[in-house]
Amino acid sequence: MTDTVDDKLYPFLAFRGAGSPVLAEGVPSSLAEAAPRPRPEDTSIFLADLSGEPDDLRAQQWGVVITGDERGHRLLSLVRPLLEHRARQQGREPHVYRVEPGMTAEQAVQFVLGPYQDEVPDTAERPRYLLLLGDSDGVSWELQRVLAQSNTYPGRLAFDTDQGYEAYVEKLLAWESEREARAVASRAARYFAVRDSSEAVIKGLSGFLLPATARSRRSCRRRSWPPISGPSASSRRSGWRTRRARCSRTRRGRPAGSSSR
Repeated sequence: MTDTVDDKLYPFLAFRGAGSPVLAEGVPSSLAEAAPRPRPEDTSIFLADLSGEPDDLRAQQWGVVITGDERGHRLLSLVRPLLEHRARQQGREPHVYRVEPGMTAEQAVQFVLGPYQDEVPDTAERPRYLLLLGDSDGVSWELQRVLAQSNTYPGRLAFDTDQGYEAYVEKLLAWESEREARAVASRAARYFAVRDSSEAVIKGLSGFLLPATARSRRSCRRRSWPPISGPSASSRRSGWRTRRARCSRTRRGRPAGSSSR
C-alpha cells in the first residue's frame, strides 16, 4: 500500500512469533515502479470449473435436454418460466439439447462426446446441471446414466399431465424467490482490521478500510444493500471494533471473539 504523504510502500509482512512488522519504516515506492511489469493474465478457458461451488449456477451452468419431436417442444413450453428464472441466475440463456427418443447406451456416449460438447464449445458456458424433461421413453435412462458418469448433474422431471409440470414450476419459483429474499435480508458485508501498531495497518485502516466502509454504507442507503459491518473510526490505534449499519440505524460493538485489549 502506498502512502501519498511520504510516498512509501508498507508491505503487510510480519516476523513469525514476534509479530512485529518486517519493514516498519517502509520502502520508497520507486522500487516498485522500477520492477518489471507482470505478464498479461491468460484469460482463456480450457476446463470446466470442476472445483467451483457445485450449487453456483454461474460457475456450473444449467441446461435442458428434450426430445426433438413435438412432445419435447411442448414440455419445454410448459417450463419456460423456469428457463427465464435460471437465465437471470446464471447470466445467460440456458442451452437446450435436443436428442432422439429412446437412445441406447452407445448413442448416449456419442451424444456426450459430440453434440453435448460441440453445441457449447466454451466449457465455461457448457451446462453441468441438466434437466431431462419427460419420461424415459423419450429422454432415455441410458442417456441419463451416461451423463451422470460424465461430470454432469442430470435430473429428470416427468409428470403424467401438463398441469403437473406447470404446478411444479410455480411451486419451485415461489420457494426459490422466498429463499433468495431471506438470504439477502440476512447477509452482511463485514470489514475487519487487526491492531499490531505497524504503520502498514494504521495507514491501511485510515486510507482504505474506513473509506471503503463509508462508501459501502452510502451504497446501502441508496440501493438497499445488505447490512455492513466495519471498523469504527476510533479503532485506528486502539484495538478494532465493528460498526454494523442497517441503512436506517447504526450500532457499535466488538465482533464475537475479538480481543478487548
